Amino acid sequence: MILDECRLIVCGKPYTVSNISDGETAQLTFSITGDSNFQIRATLEDGTVLSTSFGYVTGGAGRYHNRATITVRSNVIEGTQ
Repeated sequence: MILDECRLIVCGKPYTVSNISDGETAQLTFSITGDSNFQIRATLEDGTVLSTSFGYVTGGAGRYHNRATITVRSNVIEGTQ
């Protein structure tokens, strides 16, 4: 599976990575400007679109640590924080 594009939206700002091969890892650095959740939209090479939202970030950081791991599989996106 090749991930054509993965778009993360957090605090209203989009961040994108593209052309990720099966088993490959990509990293994004995002800015926290207030309270928000993570919105993810992934497009696979066959045109399948997967989307979800999860988690919570806060401008004050605190216990939420403002980090997330996103795993895209052939039929689902999993997000952990």
